[in-house]
Amino acid sequence: INLLAAPIGCGFYYLYTERIAPQYPQATNEKVQLMESELKKSNARYVLDDLSVRYPKEKPDDTHRVLIIGSSQTWGSGALRETDRFSNQLEMLLNAQNNGRLPAECLNTGMPSMNSRSLYPFFQEMAAYEPDVVIINLGHNDEYPTRFSGFLKRYVADTWALDAEPIFSLEPVSREIWGPWLAAHSAMYKVMIDLDIPHVDTTIELNEYFDTGFIFWDSVHLTSYGHKLVAEILHDEVRHVLDNLRQR
Repeated sequence: INLLAAPIGCGFYYLYTERIAPQYPQATNEKVQLMESELKKSNARYVLDDLSVRYPKEKPDDTHRVLIIGSSQTWGSGALRETDRFSNQLEMLLNAQNNGRLPAECLNTGMPSMNSRSLYPFFQEMAAYEPDVVIINLGHNDEYPTRFSGFLKRYVADTWALDAEPIFSLEPVSREIWGPWLAAHSAMYKVMIDLDIPHVDTTIELNEYFDTGFIFWDSVHLTSYGHKLVAEILHDEVRHVLDNLRQR
């Protein structure tokens, strides 16, 4: 049987590569990249169109706005319901304990499959919603630390130009596979230290809850419980920054 395995396998390989596969159109790298680019644009357009339905671009005078930018994790992949997303739960927490403070709106502009570079062309459209705070929850899809650092600095400069405050959230990842994301997190740390940016290391903070429940669906996408924890972890820093805005 073993002697027959090799020639039979070679026969099937020949049949597939020479007779079957050529019948189907082959996608070139250029075609794949174009399809991926169009998909990302479509995702971005959907998110921005949805935002325009939910919120007027002109912020009400009696409201604080928190803009949250990121990729699929921010968008809510893994949450059972839209209301389970950490953006929704953060808004609830901020308004439940406001003690006479202005109400807060948390605008979720997460765009699946995006990174700091592909998100940046859409940032000006997001910025038109007049945020007071911009939470930058990135890292998973940024594989080039130097380029990542450069775009983080652009987001910070553009946020300050809006007279808003940036907050870095080191996009949380399951502790079983920290390794591949250490370079991106290190890049964020360097920028936030150099520019003195408020930040939350949600990966480290989530580690404290490792044995309390089902936090991740996979290595990077949070369950509804994981989203709840991230909202609680972000709350204190966001509240602190918003309170400082009142004292200006």
